[in-house]
Amino acid sequence: MPVVLGPPDRSARGEIQSLTARIIGIGGYFAGDDAVGLAVVRHLGTRIDRPHQLELLETTDPGRLVDLLATDCLVVLIDAVAVDAEQPDVQAGSVTVFSETDVTREMHFLSSHTITVPQAIQLARTLDPENTTARIVFVGIAIDVPVVVGGDLSPVIAAAVPVASDVVLQLVERYPSPACTGSPAGHTANLLSP
Repeated sequence: MPVVLGPPDRSARGEIQSLTARIIGIGGYFAGDDAVGLAVVRHLGTRIDRPHQLELLETTDPGRLVDLLATDCLVVLIDAVAVDAEQPDVQAGSVTVFSETDVTREMHFLSSHTITVPQAIQLARTLDPENTTARIVFVGIAIDVPVVVGGDLSPVIAAAVPVASDVVLQLVERYPSPACTGSPAGHTANLLSP
């Protein structure tokens, strides 16, 4: 089941910054609240004293995850999750942590892409099981189903960005990968769809 985490202890931030993980924000650049995964990664980039310890990546195409999951690092995926009528207790702007099992078996994603996040994870596990990370955690930010695509983040979702950033840092602290490898750490990459 999903676990909602609070922000990490502020006294631990120095320790968090010395760990390594691959953080991937997913969303559309001009897609309103659906861009929240990208906004969280950008926010993290402004908060971390030593960004070379976290590999911050953005993608507009969940299909790119197949290659991006080829690492021995902890991978934290960040994306919007649409609130639906079957979840009346979930409010837009809430931040929830899901395990890989939650994501691939229980979640239903609103996706404008040909491949969803759960499908990309399953495809990576099938095509390249030896190189696909053993540790995937998903941070979902609840959004209302978009009526109009475009524009900036709504105020409720914008307020969730620093909360989600805190949750990501808490996950990096909780599941350290001090010696992981991947693509060259220390950069933020834009992985635009072709």
